Amino acid sequence: MRVTLPDQVAAAGDTLFVLEIEFPEARPAAEKIEVTTTGDIEALDLRGTGAGGTYEVHPGLQGLHVPLRVTEATPGEAKVQVDWTDHTGQVTSEERTLTLEAVADAEGSGAGAKLAVVGLLVAGLVALGVFVAPGLFGGGKVPDVSGQQLADARQALEDAGYVVAVDRVPVDDRRKNGVVLRTDPKAGDKRQSGAEVRIQVGSLLVDVQTTVGLAEQDAVQTLEGLGLQPIVKYADAE
Repeated sequence: MRVTLPDQVAAAGDTLFVLEIEFPEARPAAEKIEVTTTGDIEALDLRGTGAGGTYEVHPGLQGLHVPLRVTEATPGEAKVQVDWTDHTGQVTSEERTLTLEAVADAEGSGAGAKLAVVGLLVAGLVALGVFVAPGLFGGGKVPDVSGQQLADARQALEDAGYVVAVDRVPVDDRRKNGVVLRTDPKAGDKRQSGAEVRIQVGSLLVDVQTTVGLAEQDAVQTLEGLGLQPIVKYADAE
């Protein structure tokens, strides 16, 4: 685990900045990250809209960018501790300290002014990265599930941390029935954990009228051959 945090942030209420956490590529199961803060800062959820601090890390996720917020315009030190619980239950901890610089210094020139500019840029980047284009800040890549059966594709995407939505697309090729044709976003695109991935799955078009007039056994075999599950009901002849 690699943890990156700015050394200095402007001590102005609601200033946003980013805690960056990178993970090893190979992880066999979902894990957990807990971020605790000391001082006048707080961890937000990944959208930056509410309180956070606990985050699930899916196997396909390569990095996590946690928005942090300055809560009080009070100069001083603040600390951030990151606890990573891996799939075996082992906990790895990292702690970082940053300085909250007085905003009054930023109104002048020199290092204070540069600090204010950096604080504003970081806040803007958080808004852009979290709300508009999470891919700019890394994150996991959408796995390639094209050609897989629906159940396998859904499992792979959910294991990677995504929410799956399914669209049925008519096909006339029996080999494509129940098979993933494409995804949106496409394979290889970067998305934050919890993002929606839509998958298009082939749905075979069949003409069941071809079984009219067949004997029961022949009709059942024909429908089963089309990938359907026939239900037999009996009615009195008129």
